[in-house]
Amino acid sequence: MISGSGSPLLKLDSVRKTYTSGSVEVHAVHHVSLSVMPGELVALMGPSGCGKSTLLSISGGLLRPDSGTVTVGGLSLYDLVGARFHEHRRRSVGFVFQDFNLMRTLTAVENVMLVDELDGMSRKQARQRALAALRSVGLDGVADRYPSELSGGQQQRVAIARALTGCPRLVLADEPTGALDSTNTRSVLGLLAEIVAAGGACVVATHDPEVAAAAHRVVQMLDGALTEDARPAVVGEALQ
Repeated sequence: MISGSGSPLLKLDSVRKTYTSGSVEVHAVHHVSLSVMPGELVALMGPSGCGKSTLLSISGGLLRPDSGTVTVGGLSLYDLVGARFHEHRRRSVGFVFQDFNLMRTLTAVENVMLVDELDGMSRKQARQRALAALRSVGLDGVADRYPSELSGGQQQRVAIARALTGCPRLVLADEPTGALDSTNTRSVLGLLAEIVAAGGACVVATHDPEVAAAAHRVVQMLDGALTEDARPAVVGEALQ
């Protein structure tokens, strides 16, 4: 259910990011404004190369915009400095990368443990929480395998488990179901549903119609700009 009051968990105000290649400027993100409320799942759709991944990276504190503001959990993200910036980002945002971004020298459970260990949790407790996160995505049997020993779909689910560790209020996911079959896609949608039901928010860059059908809103992106902040979608079964 979408919260009817309060402040957005994520707010972008006139965000811009431009890359220069020789004499050519590419507007990866072009004056984008967007608010995402607690209890809301937003699907971000558009053709490959339209700026979706760049927008998610800016939203999650991974890529500083050229101009504009990004507010996460009520704080202007890029006004924070040093340890305070990293702490707020780590505790507030879970990020699912399109290319998984797993550390090859760590096992599945060690990859998931990293989030809590960086936050000062003991190794024993971090492992317990990581194992629970892996169970939630159906991977309790592969905890001690390395990424090279996992299929693409299994690596994707490890990445999702890592993003959900620490119970972030905002989850940003870049094609989180791209390597998954229909059964595991529904499982991931169920996990996202739990986040928004608890008052969190999710923004999912996707080409998957099943994900779009489960979203509260579908936002279209083209050539770095939001071309449509769509009317609320019919909420799919995954979020009911």
